[in-house]
Amino acid sequence: HPAELAEATVNTLTSLTRQQRESTAAIHDYLRIEHQIESPGQVLSDLASLDSDAFVAAVKARRPKKPALSVAGLKQLRDIYASDVAPIRTLRAQALQHERSLAAAVHDAWGLTPEDLELLRASAPPRMPPGW
Repeated sequence: HPAELAEATVNTLTSLTRQQRESTAAIHDYLRIEHQIESPGQVLSDLASLDSDAFVAAVKARRPKKPALSVAGLKQLRDIYASDVAPIRTLRAQALQHERSLAAAVHDAWGLTPEDLELLRASAPPRMPPGW
């Protein structure tokens, strides 16, 4: 039943979003305590958009210049990325898949044609998943 599918998808999206938010907050707390980064700034606020090199560069840009980041500190950041930031990227990818399936279900429920969808994309687009 479409309504049950939509409800389950929305519940999954809510859970994925909550997990992303909680994980991001935990990483920001770690950066505040371990690297004296009081405010994550725009780049570190969107952890799911960063690869490992971009994460390290963003941390280096936001932390105080002294003391310099040691080799051990760099390794620690790479480890944090692998254990905590990379899973946020996975959660975001899963959420995007669910957003697309929900959008497709809504489009099917309304009987939208490819021409209708093109018109939606071309005019003041509503919130749609990227790449839709």
